[in-house]
Amino acid sequence: MNFAGMRGQSDQLAAGSRSPVAAMGYDGRDAVNRLNSPTAVGSHLPLIVLEGSRRIATDPQWICESAATETAVKGGSMTGPHVNEHGAEMTSRRIFAWDELDGVRWDNEGVEGQIITGEHMHLIRAVYPPGAVYEMHSHPHEQFSLLLEGELRLTVGDETRDIGPGDGWYAPGGVPHGGLVLGDEAAVFIDVYSPATTWIMGEFDSARHVPAVGRG
Repeated sequence: MNFAGMRGQSDQLAAGSRSPVAAMGYDGRDAVNRLNSPTAVGSHLPLIVLEGSRRIATDPQWICESAATETAVKGGSMTGPHVNEHGAEMTSRRIFAWDELDGVRWDNEGVEGQIITGEHMHLIRAVYPPGAVYEMHSHPHEQFSLLLEGELRLTVGDETRDIGPGDGWYAPGGVPHGGLVLGDEAAVFIDVYSPATTWIMGEFDSARHVPAVGRG
């Protein structure tokens, strides 16, 4: 597959509402006060995040409120589609497994891919079969990649190396990169592209849809 042509929580809850966290005695202002106290160091406290002028407390114990928090902060509904500034649809997931996500397959090449998009980045999982060519290409977006399985003879710019699981590469915008899958094992790698525009969606739309397999 050639990527070259690819086209909180708010300061307060709603009046009268009472969350499970509040019912357990947690309070946003109290969390901030405790975080700023001398005894806070080393304790398990919510992380305080600055979001514009808002101060948001987040913690695994607060996960039940995350959707309401983000709605209040972002000003939207978590049930409907969100798009970033480039018009790319953003995921509403915060924790995910790849087998929970739909994918695509380019049958003529045997290449499979999955994509998930955030505010500033695309995250892609690609699977290339043994012997497949990862065609040389370039694009205006910068790319970090991490090889999870298999081996690649990879070229980025004027550098060529054989790499294995745990190795990665960085392709700045406009720098040609590509390679060849070595051995008898598929190459599985993760790509991170930035910024998260709609440029890649056309290529994914041109492939055959593969439904998520689910977990277990």
